[in-house]
Amino acid sequence: MNLLFALILSFVFTLSAHAAPAWGPVGGLTLGNGTFSVPGYTTSLKNRVGVAAGISTEFELGDVFFLQPELLYVSKGATLTVLMVDTDFSFDYVELPVFIKPKFAIGSGSAKAYALVGPSFGVMTKASATVSGLGAGATITDVERFEFSGNLGAGLEGAVGNFIGFLDLRYMHGFSNIVKNNLNGRLSYSNRTWLILVGAHFGM
Repeated sequence: MNLLFALILSFVFTLSAHAAPAWGPVGGLTLGNGTFSVPGYTTSLKNRVGVAAGISTEFELGDVFFLQPELLYVSKGATLTVLMVDTDFSFDYVELPVFIKPKFAIGSGSAKAYALVGPSFGVMTKASATVSGLGAGATITDVERFEFSGNLGAGLEGAVGNFIGFLDLRYMHGFSNIVKNNLNGRLSYSNRTWLILVGAHFGM
């Protein structure tokens, strides 16, 4: 996966050298959850609210289709309940999502609806767990640092002065088991994250 990550970065930089992209800030809230399996225990997960922020770029591929690579900080995780004890798991990632983005005009103005679909490559920068009632969290070290996710989303955009403003809702489905010593796959956790983001693209 490291090689694929490097190839995606190389492709984006090559595209940037031949076509000036639109670019700008993006940020918003995340609603984290996941799938968790522990042998011998009944577990349930609660949603965890976090934040996301970064830089979004957009390259025109034609009249309808665009390529939208981004570099984001994304807060993921969930609250796990085991034997009536809540533990808040926090996983911070630097993400490189690469979206194919078809756009569809709404009426005769600048407003457009769009869809987002594509992979995301994440590098975990911090992992911690906080047990309810015990105060400060403890750092988790026994986790996989790289995560591969699939993304789906939809949104609206329109001209606001000299830039394009946008609002979208995304779902990020983690395919990686981030538990390193996972008892041959019996112990597992994979991220599931909703994002609601607002942003702006300049230079279009």
